[in-house]
Amino acid sequence: PSSQPVPVVVISHGLGADRTSFVDLAKHLASHGFGVLLLNNLGISSQQLQSLLRGNASEVVNPEEFLHIPQDVSFLLDELERFNQVNSDELERFNQVNSAESVRFNLQQVGMIGHSFGGYTALALAGAEFDLEQLQTACAFDTNGPDLVNFSLLLQCTALRLEDSAFRSLRDERIQAVFTMNAIGSGLFGPKGFRQMQVPALLVAGSDDPLAPALLEQIRPFAWLEGNDKYLMVIQGGTHIYGALDASTYDTLALPEGLEGPAPLLARQYFKASSLAFMQTYIARHDEYRPYLSASYIQTISRPPLELSFIRTLSLADSIRDQN
Repeated sequence: PSSQPVPVVVISHGLGADRTSFVDLAKHLASHGFGVLLLNNLGISSQQLQSLLRGNASEVVNPEEFLHIPQDVSFLLDELERFNQVNSDELERFNQVNSAESVRFNLQQVGMIGHSFGGYTALALAGAEFDLEQLQTACAFDTNGPDLVNFSLLLQCTALRLEDSAFRSLRDERIQAVFTMNAIGSGLFGPKGFRQMQVPALLVAGSDDPLAPALLEQIRPFAWLEGNDKYLMVIQGGTHIYGALDASTYDTLALPEGLEGPAPLLARQYFKASSLAFMQTYIARHDEYRPYLSASYIQTISRPPLELSFIRTLSLADSIRDQN
């Protein structure tokens, strides 16, 4: 066991999934020296979605989950800090009982990975701030605007049922970088809210995502982000779900056609390669991994039927023109 505290990565799943959804990614990062924590968010879990489809739940997500899930991450990090502070005898007993190696966590080096709703969670913790006026405007669903086809807004707009006082920053200063896949949040944060986020970010988008459209939910927010340490990876042909380790997780949900894309194993290889390079660079602070965060490297791993685009800078005008 290493005597040095290990850098930490927290992984937050999306709606209709659970903590097993990214076990393969967690194991990959752990094999490279990260302490990886997989959250199980019951309010957006597969059980919650099954209850909805069976008529046992009245809503997709309780609006309070927009607050509770990021707060759960902060609580978890608080618990890790407490764990680090226990005396050595107690730590030794804990490790013996739980068959764990002696390990401490470096809470100065924490990154976060999130998919879909988990992506929203990562963005909120990284400093993206709620913009109530923006959300109210987005949820008016102007029939002449692009957001008319943004189905993720139906979920985001449920946050309007929260008290106005709930729209406060959820920023956790311990989150130093975020890697998101098919994240939602354009309505919740808007341009002003995204500009408040200053930590390094890598946003992954699926060009054919019918739930969280790439232009509206990842490309446009990427253009809103400020700072030099931002990256956008677009999976051409990618949709919203990239396969679960346990396929039965989604088999029982009768997913609409188009949500799960082709070649999920290839997509997951992309996630492993790019997230490792990103977390090594910005969380473990191993600058030798930075060359792997480049368009030239990403092109070497790109394969059909899910070819990759990797972008460092983009204006909003460029992103709209590319979609037309």
